Amino acid sequence: MSEWVNINDKWPEKGQSVLVVLAPGNFQYGGSIRVCHFNPFDYGDGFIRPEFSMPGFGGMTATHWMPLPQPPTK
Repeated sequence: MSEWVNINDKWPEKGQSVLVVLAPGNFQYGGSIRVCHFNPFDYGDGFIRPEFSMPGFGGMTATHWMPLPQPPTK
């Protein structure tokens, strides 16, 4: 399996689902590991921010991420 990537070092591809460690302050999910969808977001201030979403929650931030493993073939 891949190693954890610091969000400050590299971002996933736009639209990619990845495993993330959610940053503190993400509702009740802060500090947990979740599968999320990567959606960089521009608030119109000239800066694009790395944000993640999962069903029912958007605008979440992460400290680290890694690609999902390949599904089993059998």
